[in-house]
Amino acid sequence: MSKARLSRRTLLRGVGVAIGLPLLEAMEPLRALGAEPAGKAPVRLMFIYVPGGFYMDAWAPKGEGASYALSPTLLPLEKFKSDLLVLSGLDARNGETAPNGHPGACAPWLSSAPINRRDSSGFCTDVSVDQMVARKVGETTRLASLEVGTNHNPTGAHGSNVSWRAPGSPMGKEVHPRAVFARLFGDPKGDKYRKSILDFVKDGSGQIRKSLGVTDQAKVDEYLDSIRSIEKRIQFVERNNPPPPPKVDWLDSGNEQPAPEDPKKGAKAKAPGAIPILEHIRMISELVALGFRADSTRVATFMYENEDSFPALPEHGVSDHHGLAHAAVRAKSSGHTGEDARLAEEHKKVDRIIVEQFAKFLETLKGVREGEGTLLDNCLIVFGSGLSWGGWHARNDLPLVLAGRGGGTVKPGRHLRYPKGTPFSNLLVALAERMGVKPERFADSTGPLPNLS
Repeated sequence: MSKARLSRRTLLRGVGVAIGLPLLEAMEPLRALGAEPAGKAPVRLMFIYVPGGFYMDAWAPKGEGASYALSPTLLPLEKFKSDLLVLSGLDARNGETAPNGHPGACAPWLSSAPINRRDSSGFCTDVSVDQMVARKVGETTRLASLEVGTNHNPTGAHGSNVSWRAPGSPMGKEVHPRAVFARLFGDPKGDKYRKSILDFVKDGSGQIRKSLGVTDQAKVDEYLDSIRSIEKRIQFVERNNPPPPPKVDWLDSGNEQPAPEDPKKGAKAKAPGAIPILEHIRMISELVALGFRADSTRVATFMYENEDSFPALPEHGVSDHHGLAHAAVRAKSSGHTGEDARLAEEHKKVDRIIVEQFAKFLETLKGVREGEGTLLDNCLIVFGSGLSWGGWHARNDLPLVLAGRGGGTVKPGRHLRYPKGTPFSNLLVALAERMGVKPERFADSTGPLPNLS
C-alpha cells in the first residue's frame, strides 16, 4: 500500500536533468473498494526497421491462427509467441517506382505520401505515421518522439530515415548511446565520466521514495538501477572504444548507390573504433525501453542499420548482408548450387541473429511490471523491413511481426495471412487508430487492417 498519491507526470529533477518515474501504485487514482483500477498505463508505438529484407523461405511460419509454428528464422521468438502477431501477405505501396530499390523501400515505409507522389529527390515521402501519432500524444511526454539507429548517413537521407515530418524532410536520428541517453534524461554539465546522472537527482529520489509504500519503493529502486546499469555500459564504451562516425566508401560521391553485390569483393564493416553492431543494437534497445518505462516518449522508430548497409558480423563468420541478399536470390533461381548456395545459408544465419536482437528487446519489455501486466503488454511494436526478398528489391508479402497487446487493443499469439495485395498501409492506419489518430488519408490504404483484436 502506498503512502502518498503521485501524478503520472512526477519527475525527478536536477541540474539539466528530468527523469520520469515508472507507473507506480501511488499514481493510480483512488477508487472505490472492489472497483477496477481507474489508472491505466499509456500505449507506446514503435517501428523497428531491418534493412535489406529477409530470406523469405526461412521466414514464413507454417500454419495459420493460434496453432501456427514459428519458422527457423523466427524461432528465437518462441518464448514470446503468445505476445506476437506474425503478419503475412501485406504489400508496401503497390505500383510505386523509385530511382533505387533500396531507399525506395526504406524512405516511404511509414509514409503517408500517395503512390508515386515524389519529393524533389524522386522518392515518395510525406509525414510518416509515427509523426502523425507523435503530434497527437507527444504533448504529454518529454519527447514527442524518439528516432534512433546505429549509423548516420548525411548524404543519403532516403536510405537512412523512416521517420519524416514532411515531404523530403526527415526527422533524423540519434545513433550514439550517450546522445540518446541525454535526449531521454538530460546530460548534466556534460560530465560523462565522473558522475552518474542519478547523482543529480538523488535528493529528489530519496524524498519521493520515503513517501511510497514497499512495493513502489522496490519498483523505483529497480528502475533507477536499470538507468545506472545502461549508463555504466555507455561510459565503458566511451572510455575503451570511442565511436567515431562510421565511414562508408560509396557515400563519398554523395550518391545513393548500393555497395558491390559480390560479397567476395569485401564486406562493409563499420569504421575502426565504432561500437560493434550487435552491442550497439542492444544498448539502443535498452535505452528505448527505459524511455518507455519513464514515459519520456510514447513513439519511437529504430533503424537497426541504414538500408543496404547492414555490416559484416565477423564474430559469427558472416559477411556483407547486402551481398548475401543478392546471392540468396541467385541461389533460389539456380536451384541452390555452388557458392551462392553457401552464401544463402549465411543470409539465413544473419536473419536469425537479427531476430535474436529483437527477442532480447522483448525480454526487457516483458520483464517490467506495469499496471496489471507488463510494459510489453502496453506496446505496439512493428518489427520488419520494407523489402521481402532484398536481392529482388521486392516489396510484396513483407516480413512483419507485431509485438504487444496495445493495452488490450490487440489479440496476439497468432499468424494472420491476408489476401494477396493487401496494403501494408492498412496496418499503419489500424495502429494509428489504436493510438487515437484517424488519418483522413494514408498512402494506398483501403481502411484499417482487420482481425488484429
